[in-house]
Amino acid sequence: MFKIEKTDAEISVETGNGIYRWNAANGGFLTQFVLKESGVEHLIFEKSSSPAIVMTIDGRSVDLSACAATFVPEYEDASCLVFGAVSEIAGVFQFEQQYSVHEEGAVFCEFRIVAKDGVSARVSDVAMRVSLDLCDAKNVRSNYMSRELYIKQDVTVPHILGSVNVARPRTESIRKDHLVPSIGLDLGWGNTRHYSNRVEICIEDSTSFGNNMLGDTTTVSEEVDGKWITTWRIGENVDETFSPPFFYRNKWALFCASSRTLRGGAADPVKRNNVMGAKICHVMYPYVYGQRNWPWCSVPLKQCFYQDVQLAVENPGLERIDEAVALGAEILIIHQFWMSCGGSNGEPMSSYIPHDPEWLRAFVDKAHAKGMRVLFYMRGIEQYMMYSDFFDTYLKKDWDGLYIDWASPFLMGFAKSTVKHSSIYNWFMFMRALREKVGKDGVIIGHTTMQSPSNYALFDVALTGEFSVLHSGLLAEPEISTSYAGQSCCGLHLIAGNAPDRRAFSSQKAVAYAAGLGWSNHPFMEPGFEFEHSCGFTLPLWKLLSCLDGAPVRTLNPSVESTDVVTWSDEALYPLVYMDKSGNALVLVANLSEKTVAGEVTLNTATLGMADDVEMTALDEGQGTHAARIEGRRIILEGMAAYMISGVLVKTS
Repeated sequence: MFKIEKTDAEISVETGNGIYRWNAANGGFLTQFVLKESGVEHLIFEKSSSPAIVMTIDGRSVDLSACAATFVPEYEDASCLVFGAVSEIAGVFQFEQQYSVHEEGAVFCEFRIVAKDGVSARVSDVAMRVSLDLCDAKNVRSNYMSRELYIKQDVTVPHILGSVNVARPRTESIRKDHLVPSIGLDLGWGNTRHYSNRVEICIEDSTSFGNNMLGDTTTVSEEVDGKWITTWRIGENVDETFSPPFFYRNKWALFCASSRTLRGGAADPVKRNNVMGAKICHVMYPYVYGQRNWPWCSVPLKQCFYQDVQLAVENPGLERIDEAVALGAEILIIHQFWMSCGGSNGEPMSSYIPHDPEWLRAFVDKAHAKGMRVLFYMRGIEQYMMYSDFFDTYLKKDWDGLYIDWASPFLMGFAKSTVKHSSIYNWFMFMRALREKVGKDGVIIGHTTMQSPSNYALFDVALTGEFSVLHSGLLAEPEISTSYAGQSCCGLHLIAGNAPDRRAFSSQKAVAYAAGLGWSNHPFMEPGFEFEHSCGFTLPLWKLLSCLDGAPVRTLNPSVESTDVVTWSDEALYPLVYMDKSGNALVLVANLSEKTVAGEVTLNTATLGMADDVEMTALDEGQGTHAARIEGRRIILEGMAAYMISGVLVKTS
């Protein structure tokens, strides 16, 4: 959905999960933001609490939202609106804003404060304040990216990143001596078990309002009386006189995200997940083609903590596709070994040139012949890949896709990202271009440290769980995990594989979390191992999902949306429902606790749009699954052991 209404006095835009309004009389600022969740509207801010900038000019406090503006139309299409707003500040500055509003739930505002000709003024303080009404949210957690440096010991070299903080308790204040680049809130209302939406506010530049732009800045963000208030002190204790040609420029963003519960190009992009319930074979072969030749001579002696660098020896044989298909895999990810130089977080850079075009063509063609989607590996920091034709040559728009590693605007190496600047808008537009490349029915999977809408507004899912990156909360407990992994803003996949650090993610507990929370698992196909060696843990879930008529097209998931489709008798039980293109339903129930549970789950067929005369069949896929007993619409679970999963197929009689 993208609906625009415009007059000279007011502009409003409605997307699939938000309503935004701007008022010229209020400085052209965004004066209302309504978040939509499961058919309910929440007024997150209005005129009295909307984003505003306050300056102290010649000793007098001036609120820029009190300076009437003129709207300037710039660009409009079916999914984007760009417009300006210009106002005068106390006769000494001109205030210019350019808004860019997108159907994916993203609003950007570039603003400039420009000294007017022939006038000078003394400024002692500048602050931007945003107040978000939590609307009595039942569950709230915060997350943020700090500009404080974090040294990540990666598989190639140390990387200097911003510090990532996720799933923070709502009582924790954020106080930093810089302009924090992103602050997100997970929010859950009504019947939502955990978190249905994420609201994120961002600012690109940590520069001060001042003649040298390196003065004091601070950020304070915390809950106060039911509102989450963030104040960016852009110029603190400035006390300088300003005259032409001085100007200050920055860009802030507001992201409104929601859980992803629909599949297909016709789905609203704020709800779309084209790999919902996916069965994935991630082909992970060594990708280093010789350490003595540039650029691979920059690869270190050890590729990761527990093994020396692995040199490429061979391509996977075509028969390996048969192996994956026989076990139920439907998506094939070809890791970076497909390139002549696979790169590694920019050291070295990737080539996007196939190292063996004949093999790659045969491998992709066979996968397509078997009905599999194919995703090629790429790096998120390497925008130059847009000038390569590898996708157009080998893959199909609206069917295949891209797997994007190092996928974030906060990573140094992307655009001009530094400790002072994050190219959030640049990243968004890059991902928009990639979405156009793969198509609305195509697939984009991202992989990086922090799952947030500033990273993943254009993606289907985020893959999380790689070594050295935020492990502890992923399988801690469902409420923490839902926030920790970012399920309130994107679909979610959990990495697996045979590496020692991933054993927890290739376990019965991992598959139970996937079944109960609506995740998918990412097992690796590696040389020297049968694929079943790494995907065996998830096969029971794959077998249950295979009972549907094709891939799921809709999820009803109480953990991340308000729905009465199922009720449960014990808090250890986590049920959800997948629906297929034929209108059949698969009810999955997981016991996400350490105890044995005796309980029941009741299905509301009316919510599914089904008549009362449905046929419910308990499924038994052997080890790892628990066979239920059916009584009417009740699913009876007797003695369900820890981290077991159960499935029931529901069909119209």
